[in-house]
Amino acid sequence: MSTSPLPRTSRRSLDALLLGLPLLVACGETKKKEAETEEEEDDDKPKKKNKKKKDEEAKASAKPSATAAPTQQPTAKASEPAAPKKPAGPPALAAGQWVRYEKADPEKATTEYRIIQVDNDGTVTLEVDESAVGAKSTTELVLGLSDRTSTDAMVVKKCRVKTNTGVVTVPESGVRTSMIRMLRDLRLPSFEGDKQEDVTVRAGTFNGCLVRAIEEDILGSKLKATAYYHDSVPINGFVKYEGKLDKAKATKELVAFGLTGAKAQF
Repeated sequence: MSTSPLPRTSRRSLDALLLGLPLLVACGETKKKEAETEEEEDDDKPKKKNKKKKDEEAKASAKPSATAAPTQQPTAKASEPAAPKKPAGPPALAAGQWVRYEKADPEKATTEYRIIQVDNDGTVTLEVDESAVGAKSTTELVLGLSDRTSTDAMVVKKCRVKTNTGVVTVPESGVRTSMIRMLRDLRLPSFEGDKQEDVTVRAGTFNGCLVRAIEEDILGSKLKATAYYHDSVPINGFVKYEGKLDKAKATKELVAFGLTGAKAQF
């Protein structure tokens, strides 16, 4: 069977169609991709919208509410200042304790007290060194000191004095007159009271000293002074006094002390 050739115009149309077919296919693929992309974007829109909404909610929850009351921060309770510790009194008398004092007014003199022995019945053996201008002596006192509230309560059992000329035994009556100042130094004041001060002397600084006003007659002269006591000082707790002896300035202070180390000189 023979086929008749296509007319020239139809052949040209077929050729054009064949030439344009790849372009149409390409355009179709492009539109298909664009449609798929649009579908993906349409699918992502709810996700993005939900994510944006969640982000906005998170930010809103992070911001303080305008109506919420501010959180009260705990405040540190101010600690009340501790009440000053009241002195309890000096250590109990024990062998080896010693204290050394110096008077600068009205005349310079040095006095040292040493505890040599303490018996169970309250009997105490002590020595007192005194050094003034042109004179030195050592006194041995054996005393009953179970009560030291006053000089009258002290029992004088024995007393002797050593100078550069020898040793002299002194009767009790002589001790209570010529050596009354030693007995007064051995008195133990009441450590009750609220008035306290810090005091610095040559022996150191003593915080919270008990303050006492004293008035005494010393061999016909009247001492009126302010005295300071501290419970770390052995024998009598005395640290310092300053005032007047009659009309002259009077001072006495602790220059050294120890809880051990005292040795007998007799």
